[in-house]
Amino acid sequence: MSHNVETMAYAGEMPWHGLGVSVSDMLTPREMQIAAGLDWEAIKVPTYIRNPNWKVGVGKEIAREIPTGEFCIARNTDLAILSPSVGKNWHEVSNAEVFNTFNDIVSAGNAKMETAGSLQDGKIIWALARLEDSFDILDGDISHAYMFLSASHKFGMSTRCDFTNIRVVCNNTLNAALSDKSSGALVIQHRTKFDAAAVADFMGASHVQMMLRKAQAVALSAKKAEEEDLKLFYSKVFPLTSKSNVREKELSRNAEFALALNNDDNQPGIDFARGSWWQAFNTVTFMADHHLANNADTRMFNSWLGTGRSLKLNALNLALEMSGSDADLAEKIAA
Repeated sequence: MSHNVETMAYAGEMPWHGLGVSVSDMLTPREMQIAAGLDWEAIKVPTYIRNPNWKVGVGKEIAREIPTGEFCIARNTDLAILSPSVGKNWHEVSNAEVFNTFNDIVSAGNAKMETAGSLQDGKIIWALARLEDSFDILDGDISHAYMFLSASHKFGMSTRCDFTNIRVVCNNTLNAALSDKSSGALVIQHRTKFDAAAVADFMGASHVQMMLRKAQAVALSAKKAEEEDLKLFYSKVFPLTSKSNVREKELSRNAEFALALNNDDNQPGIDFARGSWWQAFNTVTFMADHHLANNADTRMFNSWLGTGRSLKLNALNLALEMSGSDADLAEKIAA
């Protein structure tokens, strides 16, 4: 498997990134955990330093190894180091806990496990379930709802539960903010214990979030994006980074590509709300999922957890603001 993706399983059609092994869409969360190669746990192990003077102490009590007071996170099956140093207050989340949180919605028939896997040699694991919810804004432009849960076994990252939707016509992952400019995600830091009840409550609010996403899509699809507005939009989403280039060019290379792609007849879904702010935003998501980064597994990682996610978040908020849709949505929600 590729650099970012260590193991992965998927149900249904092959994902857009073409990674993983195919499994049934009727697996329980536990069965999906096993199929995705995640039937292991991360363990917290005390660390030591070797005492350079231990041989000198013949006949004396001199320890060969001295505890550091710190810990490492290792995989219990092969002792692969997932995080070399964490403090005593680090609370590890187990792979089993991640998958167990899906038990209620899957057993109730409200969701099906769709993908799961390990990233960066086990440092990050994730599970994705497709919810029994979707919306169609333009008589064929369908988006399905998903719940995404990732757990980090390395220092510097948290456990994250995210509601998202995927636009079927182009497989674009629209994991971006709600109209309140928040990330729309539940984040659990490692300084606290994994809160399965909080995750379950977050999952229970998925239908409300889906309706908010639909309202955003409808609002953007109804607003026309003028050429000059698009130039400004893409210049902000993909800004110039070199001072010399600022003097020589009006748009960055990615901004120029986005502007051309926005009107490209070969872009999937372009016939839905052509020329609208919905199309302008989906051009950014299409680039993030299918063009940016050097390979498929890097694009997948970025789409869910990295630069692609923040890029979409910024693009949606900017599109809502520049089109005036955020004000319209605020009025509707207040009413």
